[in-house]
Amino acid sequence: MVTYHEAVSTQEHAAYADYLIDAQAKNKALEQTGQTPRPIMPEVNWTTDVYEPRLEYADYYTETIDKNALSVRVLTYEEWKETEYPKILAQRAAHESAFRSHVKRD
Repeated sequence: MVTYHEAVSTQEHAAYADYLIDAQAKNKALEQTGQTPRPIMPEVNWTTDVYEPRLEYADYYTETIDKNALSVRVLTYEEWKETEYPKILAQRAAHESAFRSHVKRD
């Protein structure tokens, strides 16, 4: 049986592999035309800066559509990342901080 964490980790790794293969192909094409290749993000940066926000946005989008159907405008990814995602990160940090302080007391 595969655990949830293993399944998520495998999917995350596969998504990064897709990004990496695509980025390498684009860089090869750039080099062939004499252009400078673009830097490839390390997996840890890609996960934090691209993968996790996209998953969170997918949750936001699905929940907004399910609950509000046509009554509310859905934010674009860019709008959401600038306005709502920082709130999610702050809330997550607060929960983690509270959990750590609770664990220290036990």
